[in-house]
Amino acid sequence: MKASGWISRGTQLALAILAACWLSVPSTVAYAAPPIVGAAEGRVLFSASSRYGGALSTDLWYDAGFLKLGGAFAVGAISEGAGKSSRVLTPVGLSLALLPAQDQSGPTALARGGVAAGAKKGGFTAGPWASCALGYRFALGEGASVRVGADMWILFGDGSGLFFAPYAGLGF
Repeated sequence: MKASGWISRGTQLALAILAACWLSVPSTVAYAAPPIVGAAEGRVLFSASSRYGGALSTDLWYDAGFLKLGGAFAVGAISEGAGKSSRVLTPVGLSLALLPAQDQSGPTALARGGVAAGAKKGGFTAGPWASCALGYRFALGEGASVRVGADMWILFGDGSGLFFAPYAGLGF
């Protein structure tokens, strides 16, 4: 027989048989995704000094039973009052949560801390940020949930303040 191209027919047949054998053997190694859970929430921010605003946040946690450790990210805006510019902020930090098992309803507790970078009319601003929330998780099944509760945000530095923040969101 005449060779076709630069690989002979015999070599092509041997490679095809080898590939078929390799593809037919099941893998003995199973790769599992890490147990990651999270929540996405919207909140309204109120302060005693007549400042208000809103924020959207996301938490992603490593699921280690009822204790979850991970990170938090939010985007929000806060008013500064009449005659002053408002502040846009993006808090980023660590998140620690106490949550019921994945498909169970129950109370929740969260603590977050990090930095809140953002901007005001005067330019860039950044400072420490902390949050503490209590709420309730309503399990929907297969890891999904509806979450409601109240959060306290503390902003330090330029535009500092204490904000009460009722929230609602979805867990996954």
